[in-house]
Order: sequence, then structure tokens, then C-alpha cells
Amino acid sequence: MGKALNPQFAQVLSAHLRIFSVMGWRLILTNMEGFLRRQQLDKCTPAELAIYKAMEEVEKIGADVRLTDAINKLNEARNLVADFVDEQ
Repeated sequence: MGKALNPQFAQVLSAHLRIFSVMGWRLILTNMEGFLRRQQLDKCTPAELAIYKAMEEVEKIGADVRLTDAINKLNEARNLVADFVDEQ
């Protein structure tokens, strides 16, 4: 019989899967864990997290081309912030 997942690990995994569903998979690996810093919620800046939360709220509204455009623009903004942070 298999072991149960550590609840903290399960929570982090779930958060990563939500990020991937919004961002799409990134194939660039930059650290030992195999994830970009920007894909690890515990390593995101408050600004990155705020944009991510805004994306989640827009997703809750429903399905519409305009909402998809808003998500794409928020994702672009989050990536620009992450690029800036990663260059520091």
C-alpha cells in the first residue's frame, strides 16, 4: 500500500498545477527542482502573486474572448515582472 502525500507537498503541487494551467508548460529549467523561480509560489514576489490572484479572479467570471484576452495580458504583465526580478 502506498504512502499518503505530505499535505504541504500536495498543496504546493496543486498550486503549481494551477499555475501551469494558466501559463502553459515552460520547458526552460533553471534550478535543481526543475521549475523556474516564477513557477514556485513560495519564491514569487508580492507583485507576481497579486497578478496571479487577479488572473484567478478573472477566470472565475466565466468564459468569453474578452476575458481570455485579459488573462493573456495579465500573464504577459506577470512575465515582465518575473523577467525583471530574475535579472536582479
